[in-house]
Amino acid sequence: MLTYEPVAASDLDALADLRVEAMQESLARLGRFDPTRARERFIKHFDPPNSRHLRWNSERVGVIVVKHFDDRVVLENLYLYRRAHGQGIGSEVLRALCDEADAKRLPIHVIVLAESDAIGFYERAGFVLRQRDDVDCLFLRLPR
Repeated sequence: MLTYEPVAASDLDALADLRVEAMQESLARLGRFDPTRARERFIKHFDPPNSRHLRWNSERVGVIVVKHFDDRVVLENLYLYRRAHGQGIGSEVLRALCDEADAKRLPIHVIVLAESDAIGFYERAGFVLRQRDDVDCLFLRLPR
């Protein structure tokens, strides 16, 4: 069963480590993996009020960061520990977010690292590529 819990300022180091773990493979594929830079980027944008720990059967498996605006929902981050991959957890988290945005008739924006395996994950959920550069891909999902 999936549950969410608040993120506290004291979670910063653990979540920065999670980001490094989650992004390592994709960043390495682009020749851009630098663990210090990956941590610093997360720390710079750390946003506890908009972040939630993800728990699966009471085990902490990841984090989601979502910002809600009047005209859109922005999925800032969705990171799972590697041990949680392939279990349908990410799909369930994303489905819940899509249901919430659909109920409010709002689109969801997400930026995905180019060459990331996450691209297919978002495309399967109905996200459409809107813009791409050498590093990032901007995806949009319109409300159903």
